[in-house]
Amino acid sequence: MRLLLMSLLMTPLTVGCSDDGSKAALDTGTQAEADVDTDCTDEAAPEVDWLAPGPHPVGRTLHTGTSLLRDIELNRLTAVYYPATETGPDTDPVTTTDGYPVVFFEHAGGSHYLNYDTVFEFLASHGLVIVSTDHTEVDASGMGWGAPDWWSSHDLLFTDTITDLLAWNATADHRYVGLIDTDRVGLAGHSHGSALLTMQGLGPMAPFADLDIRAVALLAPCPDEAISSYLDVYSGMVPLQVIYGSRDQDGCVAWGQSIAIYEAGAQPSHFIHLPGGSHYGFTDEGALLDATITREEHQASAAAGWLAWWKYILEDDMTALPYLRGDRSLLPDGPEVHTQFKERDPLVVDRFHAPAESSTTWEEVPAIVGLTGQTFINGFLSDTFVELDDGINLLTAQVETLLTDTSSPASVLFFIDSSVGVDAYAPALEALDDSGTITLTQSSSHSAFAEAIDAGGWDLIVAATQTGSATDEHPYDAPLADWICGGGKAIVSDYRILSSGAAAVLACSGTAFGALNNFESISADGDLFDGTISLLNPGWGYFSVALEDGSATRFAYTETEAVLTDGLAPNALGYAPEYSGVESVQSEWMHNDDRGVYHPNWGVSIRWSEPGGHYRQVLNSDAGLDLTRREALSFRITQRHDDSLNPGAPVDLHVRLGDVHGAVSSIALSSAQQGALRPNPAVGAGTGQKSVYETYRLPLSLFTDMERTLDIQHVSWVDWQFDVTATGAITIDDIGFSRAGLCE
Repeated sequence: MRLLLMSLLMTPLTVGCSDDGSKAALDTGTQAEADVDTDCTDEAAPEVDWLAPGPHPVGRTLHTGTSLLRDIELNRLTAVYYPATETGPDTDPVTTTDGYPVVFFEHAGGSHYLNYDTVFEFLASHGLVIVSTDHTEVDASGMGWGAPDWWSSHDLLFTDTITDLLAWNATADHRYVGLIDTDRVGLAGHSHGSALLTMQGLGPMAPFADLDIRAVALLAPCPDEAISSYLDVYSGMVPLQVIYGSRDQDGCVAWGQSIAIYEAGAQPSHFIHLPGGSHYGFTDEGALLDATITREEHQASAAAGWLAWWKYILEDDMTALPYLRGDRSLLPDGPEVHTQFKERDPLVVDRFHAPAESSTTWEEVPAIVGLTGQTFINGFLSDTFVELDDGINLLTAQVETLLTDTSSPASVLFFIDSSVGVDAYAPALEALDDSGTITLTQSSSHSAFAEAIDAGGWDLIVAATQTGSATDEHPYDAPLADWICGGGKAIVSDYRILSSGAAAVLACSGTAFGALNNFESISADGDLFDGTISLLNPGWGYFSVALEDGSATRFAYTETEAVLTDGLAPNALGYAPEYSGVESVQSEWMHNDDRGVYHPNWGVSIRWSEPGGHYRQVLNSDAGLDLTRREALSFRITQRHDDSLNPGAPVDLHVRLGDVHGAVSSIALSSAQQGALRPNPAVGAGTGQKSVYETYRLPLSLFTDMERTLDIQHVSWVDWQFDVTATGAITIDDIGFSRAGLCE
């Protein structure tokens, strides 16, 4: 790809000048020819290079202030990027009659407010004002990550920054007077900076209701709500753009929050899935971890994606539409991107609902497993017992079982990293210590625990890892695994389902992680305890881990609910979908941690084990559907990453339109701009593989060119024929017909 962004910011903004040296603005077609809107074809839309430098010199000014949270004084640091008279620090801004669109930004934890200069200066060169607020002092303050004052401090700094700029913008003789247009405001954020924004500017909570907050753009967002609650909590959200890297190893993003939040966005919304992208690649400095693309490619994706988004949303620049929709490549020279786009006003065929029929079954999954006489692996945390005595009695029984043949007092090493509720492990062990049954040693840190394990001499080790990221690796993982593999006795609670170190510990007990759940109770398989024990969630996101037996023994289990679906709900036009010649067609709720899908809505999943079958959506079986004012068939589709029927390569098939007269036109899925359906991009080390949708748009002109007799005014059905790739498994969602070019 062309290396534009860094060179743009290392030299004066002369790129894009005319031969006589005057600055020539990038013509993004805001004032397109009057007749172009009547031609709703992609070919009629102007070509735009979304990485070309903008026409404006860029100024950047730093401001300081103070915010007060009760009696806590917070230092407020703000950077403002703006079109200026000349490029440089503290240069004079160039105001306009109406002011510039403005975007208020929150940085990621582990980053800072000046760590996005490359992207922000690029956007400012195109006539946007970017305001970046710092909260590194709060992050390092010791308030406790995620504590109420911690969140409130971030919120206050951000809202005070907005208040400041609005006041300056309205103050006569201020250097920023008239700089921004308060009717064209956007919010943006990165990582947990995105979580703050969802609580401040989106949906019914919006405290800036007096501002026209038109949209939000998020890099690797980590919202502070459970995925299952997104559609309720963020109901009423404004249009949303998400840029997400497939190899992002951040603990929150690894679980799919970045994917799921998109579903709550209004129409229109835009999603960029960046193969090879990591968490901090968008910043000017920061770890790339196992990213497979360069920092410049990360920043090019953010720069082009944000510029197209904000031009479309804040400036009503319709030339961005073909690039946001995916009809044209946003980054023709790379990197590769997978996109989704919600149309503002499509003709909806099917967005899918719960199936016509369903039944509920219950499945037993292991809750306590281990090697008889050597280990107990507990699939719950130490502070999740409804009755504290149940937890104390259970751990006491486990300790006594493992120490049956050990002389008293047994030497026991204990480590617990955190508890939200009332911990049952410590009082159980302390009571055994008081009784003389054991001599208890408790480690106070990860490293101290690792050193104590290596020192040896223990009869039993009790380890409770309960907080941090599901991907965390700790220094005691390898020593604990070696201890157990060497025959050492241990009791382990650990929820780090995506950690290779934690997996190694479990492997030494002949078991493995299953899925994250919130168990309500566990039932005994033997005499470890009687009957059932009730569990609760004291404040963790997830607090229980289903375990795979492997070669271990199951000592207790829980029951999880499974909903079996049958029948397909009618589509938005009132017709039930039809199919034949396939292995299965099933309505599916697409938020499923077990299967690595994180779209909290319904889709239809289709599997075929031999070529020739089809899945059909009926549009109007009698008169047909008039599509003369639509230019494209649009739908979201994904290969299922965990299905053996997929070949591990692109999947192709045919999409067909049929009219009421019997004419049928068939074109290959690979006729779309992105080609055949690609496998889901590889994920980061220690994170779970995911199935993520792409939006496919097939121009109706391809169908009419292929079959000249097709009556586009009376289309009876559309179907997907599985006759190219011999076997496969896909999910489809959001089927509709939409406009193209500059039309909506």
